[in-house]
Amino acid sequence: MPINPDQSRMARAAIDIGLIEISRLTGLSPTTISQFEQRVVATPRPATLAILEGLLEEFVIFVDPTDEHGGGVLLKPGVREAAERFRGRKTRRRIPREVVRAAGG
Repeated sequence: MPINPDQSRMARAAIDIGLIEISRLTGLSPTTISQFEQRVVATPRPATLAILEGLLEEFVIFVDPTDEHGGGVLLKPGVREAAERFRGRKTRRRIPREVVRAAGG
């Protein structure tokens, strides 16, 4: 099942990556990503979703929206620490406690 707009936004927030940065990494335009996340485009192209999902899956695990806890994202082990070392600072966002508990943490 392809990612949905909410999962895309949650994944970007979890790894602290903006539209411009993800645009450079995927080759997609910031407008395309923004329109997908804001649900401006009713049916995004499958290739666009595959590119976006492929990059984000390197950092997060997507939780199925039909799961008992609802859809969302979980950071893969070591991602936050790697991001902190790369940026040289603490990331400003934290994973919601509910997501951590749902993952068994």
